Amino acid sequence: MTTSAAPYINLILDSLIVVMSRVPAEKSAFLDDGILQDATLMRLQEAGEQLIHVREQFPEYYERHETDAWHKLIGLRNIIAHGYLEIRIEEVWKTVTEDVPAFVEELQKLL
Repeated sequence: MTTSAAPYINLILDSLIVVMSRVPAEKSAFLDDGILQDATLMRLQEAGEQLIHVREQFPEYYERHETDAWHKLIGLRNIIAHGYLEIRIEEVWKTVTEDVPAFVEELQKLL
């Protein structure tokens, strides 16, 4: 068992940086590529899963650093994991192009 949240934060960053590196410039390219959508969803799910580990294993750390973005990522993870038919891929596009870059910056400041 790890004694620091840093390894989990690094795993979250790794997943989100991969998502950002694969996002095409055009929304239509993302909406037309099911494989890219699936890969993006898996990376987002993994990032959310690691954030759940932080919340469970380091509750004081989580409470000290949590933001709305943390809650949204966990919520998105839950939708991906448990409610696939509820996923709105246009909202995922918005998340990866607008929310993820800011969240990455936020997390990088913690390391």
